[in-house]
Amino acid sequence: MPDIEFFDAHVALGPRKVVFPGQDWVPADLCPRLAECGITAALVHHTAAVEDNPVTGNDLLTEALRDPALHGLRELHPAWAVLPFSTREQGSPDDLRRRLKANGVKAALLYPAAQGFSAAPWCAGALYDLLEAMRLPTFVRANPPDFT
Repeated sequence: MPDIEFFDAHVALGPRKVVFPGQDWVPADLCPRLAECGITAALVHHTAAVEDNPVTGNDLLTEALRDPALHGLRELHPAWAVLPFSTREQGSPDDLRRRLKANGVKAALLYPAAQGFSAAPWCAGALYDLLEAMRLPTFVRANPPDFT
């Protein structure tokens, strides 16, 4: 047992559009890599939630975290990408709240530049209100991801 245990707040699961050598995206490959680095727990998101759309990516993450290869190996906590309610892709605030709780989501991810919405309160204010009320840690990536 190491003296220091590490928590990784940004683990991506799933294939990226641009594949890099050493990229671990299958659950069975991910866990040994985390252990090798001394990481005992992590927030995990699916790459499709960022590179394609949050609804599909979040569903893929939920399915992937049910993989038997992960059971008992790591503490992997789901982090979902979310959108403002004006998109109507994730339902009403009550719908999203229920889904977040039902799936044990531990953090929210916002990618306004990559997903084409304003992070300003006029656009995402109701979403911020929900996340605040749920006391859900929220990570915002203001600049577009670099896929090169």
